[in-house]
Amino acid sequence: MKKRLKNIIKEFYPLRYVVDKLAFCTPLGRDMFFETHLITDEEVLNSEFDKIDEILPLLGTKYIQNIKSTLSAFRDIRSTVKMLSNGVVLSEVDLFELKYLAYHVAMLKKFSDNGGFEIVDITDVFSILDPNNSKVVNFYIYDIYDIELAELRKKLKIENNEDIFLAIKKREEAVRIKLSSELKPFSDLIVKAIDRVAEIDLLIAKSEFIRCYNLTRPIISSNYGVTKYENLFNIYLMDILKSKNSEYQKVDIDFIAAPTLITGANMSGKTMLLKTVALSQFMVQFGLFAPADYAEMSLVDNIFISIGDGQREDEGLSSFASEMLCVSEVIDEITKGGKFLVLLDELARTTSPREGAAIVDGVVSLLSANKVMSLITTHYSSLSSECRCKRVKGFIENRIDKIVTKDNISQFIDYSLEDDTASTAKESEAIRIAEILGVNKLLIDKTKIYLKK
Repeated sequence: MKKRLKNIIKEFYPLRYVVDKLAFCTPLGRDMFFETHLITDEEVLNSEFDKIDEILPLLGTKYIQNIKSTLSAFRDIRSTVKMLSNGVVLSEVDLFELKYLAYHVAMLKKFSDNGGFEIVDITDVFSILDPNNSKVVNFYIYDIYDIELAELRKKLKIENNEDIFLAIKKREEAVRIKLSSELKPFSDLIVKAIDRVAEIDLLIAKSEFIRCYNLTRPIISSNYGVTKYENLFNIYLMDILKSKNSEYQKVDIDFIAAPTLITGANMSGKTMLLKTVALSQFMVQFGLFAPADYAEMSLVDNIFISIGDGQREDEGLSSFASEMLCVSEVIDEITKGGKFLVLLDELARTTSPREGAAIVDGVVSLLSANKVMSLITTHYSSLSSECRCKRVKGFIENRIDKIVTKDNISQFIDYSLEDDTASTAKESEAIRIAEILGVNKLLIDKTKIYLKK
C-alpha cells in the first residue's frame, strides 16, 4: 500500500522540512497535500507540472495576490458539509458557515474569470441563504422564510411574552429544517468546491516554493532506471549552511536499474548524498520540481531508505538486527516485482568485515537480479559482486587557500563523485582527518604503525 505524505514525513525529516516551508493560505490546501499518495503515473504527474508551469509566470501579479487574499478567508467546514449530507438539521451558525463559504467561492470565481482557475459554481447555495438578495455574507433566519415567523416577531415587539418567544424558536427550527432539506442536494457540489479551493491553494504554494528555491521541472523518463542529476542539492542542508554563511556544494549523479556502490571516507557526505537523492525523488513524486539544475528521472512505486539511524532500536533491537529486518523487507518487496529506489547507508557496518562484505555482496546480487535502482554506501572494498562503483572525491587539503582546522574542514571536502578505481583510493584520508580534528596523537601514531603492517 502506498503511504501518504503525512506518514512519510514522520519518518524522513528532510521532506518534513520541505513541506513546512510551503506557505498555504488555508488548512484545506495543507490537508490535501498531507493526504497525497506518491504519484507513480507519468501522465498524472506531468499534468500537475503543467498546472504549475501555468501559475509560475503569474506569481507576484495582482491576479495571484487577489486569489491568495480570497483564499485566506476560507475556513474548514467539512464537518458541517458532512452533517448536511447525512441529513442533520443545521444550526444557524452552520447555515452562516455555508453562506460564508458560498460568498467567498463566488469572490474566487470573480477574480478567476480571466485566469486559468476553474471554480465550482455554488451560487444556488448562496441564493437559498440570501432570500432578500442583499449580497452580504451575514446570515439570519429572515422573516421572508416564513410568514408566521414574521408575524410572531412583530407581536413579540408589542408583547414581551415567553409563549411568543418559544413559538418563534419553534418556527425558526422549522425554517432550519426546510433550509437543510433544500441544501442537502448540493452537498456533493459543495465538497467539490472545497476540494477545488484546496487544490488552488496547494498549486500556488507549490509554485511559490519552486520559484523560491529555483527548482527544475524534471524530464520523466519512460525507461525505468534512467536517472540523472546535474547540480543536485539538498534544500534542508543548504539552508543550514546558508544560515552559517557557509557554501554548499551541489553534485552530479546518475544511476540506472542496477546497484551503484558509493565509497569514500567518513565526513565525505555519503549519507547526505543518499538523503538528497531520496528527498528529490519524494519531492518530484509529490508534485514538486527537482532540486537540481537538470533532472531526468524514473518514477518508482516505492522508495526504501536505510540510513542506519536506529529506526527500530526503540523496539529493543540492536542496530544490526534493525538494519537486517529493514533490508529483509526491501528484498521481500523487490522480489514481488515493481519499480523501486533503494538507498542503503553503510550496509552491514556493525558486523565483522568478512561477514559484512558477504552481506553486501548478497544484497547487491539480489538488487542486480531484480534490476532495482539502488545506491549503497560502504567501506568494504573486497567485494565479489559486479556493480557500478563510485567514490566521493573527499578530503583535498589544497582545495582552498586556507589552513585546515576542525572548524573549517568541511570546506576542504570535495563532495563530487568519480569512478572508483584503484587509482582513486585514499586509504590514509581518515587518519589525516583524525589528525586535523585533534584526536590524541598517541592513538594516531599507533594507528599509523598498524596501518603500515
